[in-house]
Formats: sequence, structure tokens, C-alpha cells
Amino acid sequence: MKNHTNPKSKNTAPNPNPNLVSEPNRKGLWSAYKSISPRTRILFGTISMVVATAGLYISDYLEEKYPDTGDNSGLGVIVPSSTVEKSL
Repeated sequence: MKNHTNPKSKNTAPNPNPNLVSEPNRKGLWSAYKSISPRTRILFGTISMVVATAGLYISDYLEEKYPDTGDNSGLGVIVPSSTVEKSL
């Protein structure tokens, strides 16, 4: 008499902890980036450069508009202007 067993269940072991879910297959950051279409990667890079450039210009504008007065009274503590003394 032949043993009629399910061939799919031969190599599977019972799950010792049914509440434990296995982690999904995770990609690294670089492989996830490479899996995006080239057009999307170019668009993402271009937008990143535009945002970075705008941030530089905005920070320069704000530094000119609100110059440092050297008065640290609004901070509640006195912050030294230089903590390193150079001796030549």
C-alpha cells in the first residue's frame, strides 16, 4: 500500500510560535532607489537640487534681513562669541 501524503507538506516544519510573523524581504536603500524608473530618479534628483539651492538663497536673504546684533539677552543665557583662544 502506497503512502499518500501531500508533497507540499513534506519539507515544512510546523510554526513553533503562530503569533510570530516572519519579516518581509527588505531592500537596501540603494537597491530600492535603483528599482525606481530612471525618469523618476532624474526628477527626484532635480527637485532635490532645486530645494537645496532655494534653501541657500533663503538663508542668505534671512541673514541679511535679520543681522546678528550680538545681543544674546533674548536667549536667557550668555553665549560666548568665541571659545577658542589662539596664541601665536
